[in-house]
Amino acid sequence: MRRLRPVRQLRPTSLRLSAIRKPLAAAAVTILATLGLALPAVLQTAPAAAAATGTFAQVSDFGSNPGGLQMYMYVPASLPADPPVVVALHGCTQSATIYYDDSGWAAEADAYGFIVVFPQQTAANNAEDCFDWWTPSADSRGEGEAESIYQMTEYAISTYSANAAKVYITGLSAGGAMTSDMLADYPDVYAGGAIIGGIPVGCATSLTQADTCMAGPVSNSPSTWASYVTGADPGYTGPYPRVAIWYGTDDTVVNPANATESMDQWTSVWGLSQTPSSTSTIAGDSSANNDDVSDYGGTAAAPDVQLNAVQGVGHGTPVATQGTSQPQCGAVAAYFVDSVCSSYYIAQFWGLTTASSSPPPTTAAPAATTTAATSVASTTATVNGSVNPNGLATTYSFEYGTTTAYGTTTSSVSAGSGTSATTVSASLTGLSPGTTYDVQLVAQNADGTTGGGNITFTTPAAAPLACYTASNYQLTVDGYAYESGGYTYADGSNDYLGLWNVFYTSSLEETSPGYFVSVSSCP
Repeated sequence: MRRLRPVRQLRPTSLRLSAIRKPLAAAAVTILATLGLALPAVLQTAPAAAAATGTFAQVSDFGSNPGGLQMYMYVPASLPADPPVVVALHGCTQSATIYYDDSGWAAEADAYGFIVVFPQQTAANNAEDCFDWWTPSADSRGEGEAESIYQMTEYAISTYSANAAKVYITGLSAGGAMTSDMLADYPDVYAGGAIIGGIPVGCATSLTQADTCMAGPVSNSPSTWASYVTGADPGYTGPYPRVAIWYGTDDTVVNPANATESMDQWTSVWGLSQTPSSTSTIAGDSSANNDDVSDYGGTAAAPDVQLNAVQGVGHGTPVATQGTSQPQCGAVAAYFVDSVCSSYYIAQFWGLTTASSSPPPTTAAPAATTTAATSVASTTATVNGSVNPNGLATTYSFEYGTTTAYGTTTSSVSAGSGTSATTVSASLTGLSPGTTYDVQLVAQNADGTTGGGNITFTTPAAAPLACYTASNYQLTVDGYAYESGGYTYADGSNDYLGLWNVFYTSSLEETSPGYFVSVSSCP
């Protein structure tokens, strides 16, 4: 028997991957009191990003939560009556806080007056924090993680008297794949979705199949793909969500062809041709990216399905942190790629932006560029950059690590509030010899966060502590090597030196205390 859902305001009736590899209580009381709302007892302390003016907080009790997820929610300081709700799902290795900080959705919520729910995966479910879109018991209607996300959505609607006909969902990567599943599982809940670097519904029902979907892609006919959507909630007879599909043409994590398969799936669900009714580029984008937009069905202002190809970028949520020709949003970080403000354009696709509203700022965000690394030694280096506060007080820090995932951040330093660029620098310590590091400069002010101009440098190998040349026998006597089975090996590295006798001579370099490597000769 199909489980009954609470009576909801209906929309007009016109018509799964393994790990994709790789925090106001007092303030909340004031804000919610201003809105005439009671502060839910479940809101817990959580920090807000600099660009946001509302409350970002964890909700600890939103339902039975069969999927064992965590719920975070952003509520703007100024919230209209009957607000829309957006659910935003992070990607693998990310968190709700990271997606809140970097995706730009908080700025869109401030500008256009809607609530954003940020579900969070836990390590208990997946070691790399990927939403489980490939296991039927986790991603099906009424089951596991899918049901937990639905309960978060219902909590936001009931707590804030939100507009049940204006509820939307989006996500990146594994979050994008779970978005696909949620649109199919709960078509009566979500009016629209946006899949970023995701996978079609029904592509996988196991971990092995999920890997195949990621790399493949799996190719099916549009009607076969559509059957996976309609079969997810077979008792449903109403209209399906409007869907925007986003991908980077240089994505090496999820095969870009998956976006075409998703387009095939949702156009078939809508009964549309797979030939676009119109094509264009993203409005206001004068960059060399020349991002391609294909619309299917509906109207020019509100297509039923849309395919967005962001040219020349890899796997991640597209954000925009530089330039003045288009809306700016988000921050550059791991799996947030500097190109166009996808959150703004997705909100626009759903009809959440209006002519009377102000779009995200195009110049107020700070500008930051990493320029060079100097005084590079085996364990230290100085990194340099340029910060323009754009007339607002700005702080900056450098992020660095052995990959663009970074991992270490220098102390935040004030860059003032001028309108011209200022040269900045920081000393990095505790580096490893012979290691390549990636660095980016991140600047933050009240209207935005930006980071860019990443550079790389390689520390030189550490100078040897000492070097010794002697017979293999003497090297063992001196404690630099050892004998085994009549042969000689270097302490530490176990490098083979030859026969253990006084006739064979070797040179050993001590690269760290008690660790020796074989070299052709000592300097």
